[in-house]
Amino acid sequence: MFIERPINSGERANNSRYQVYYQVLFEQKKFAKALVVLHGLIDTDPNEPRYWRMLANHHMQVEEAKKALAAMGIAYQQDMFDQTADLKRVASLYGYVEVPEKAARLTEEWVAQGRVEEDADTLRRLGDLWMLARDRGKAKDYLRRAGDANRDPKTFELLGSLYFEDEEWTRAHASFKRVLESEGRRDDDGDLLIEDPLRIHMLAGISAMRAGMKPEARVSLTRAMDDPGLRGQARALLKKLNEG
Repeated sequence: MFIERPINSGERANNSRYQVYYQVLFEQKKFAKALVVLHGLIDTDPNEPRYWRMLANHHMQVEEAKKALAAMGIAYQQDMFDQTADLKRVASLYGYVEVPEKAARLTEEWVAQGRVEEDADTLRRLGDLWMLARDRGKAKDYLRRAGDANRDPKTFELLGSLYFEDEEWTRAHASFKRVLESEGRRDDDGDLLIEDPLRIHMLAGISAMRAGMKPEARVSLTRAMDDPGLRGQARALLKKLNEG
């Protein structure tokens, strides 16, 4: 029978039983008692990364993100983590508790050290983090590289939107055209990769028009007229374009 008390140092061999006991208490939503057991596990073997992961997960499950970050941060500072998944989780928690710049810089450091692969997912994550950190220049650079790596239309749509907002019309148009390379294509589940291609044609047309690219603007705006909801605006822009 389990006793609800801290584990003493002589019980390390039975830690597996206490891990089960912790899970039972947690499933029963006896979070305070479960936490006592978990802290006991950590006290008996503070260099076991699995327990720190459990502690972080416990705090996330009860919506204590800052405490979850503290747990993962302690383990990270003690060099307990050598798995990429652990490093990504540390960065994710920094982003979750609204410290995106810290998350981005740590991820960049791990990429430079070869501890995290610089793949499309990492590049996209860095783009999102720098956007949250309000560094649009770095965000756009990472999003462009992510899009080039996996040709993801959603990444190019976000990138195009950032260029559009910053009035970088030529780059906005180029990004929206990259989105439209996936027009009509479906993913492995059979869903269209672009849900509203005519809206993208409209954005591409406006971007091209403002960049002085009249032929490209005319093609995109004409295509956007196939959407009844966009037809009036597209027609007005085409008229302005033809009069200019």
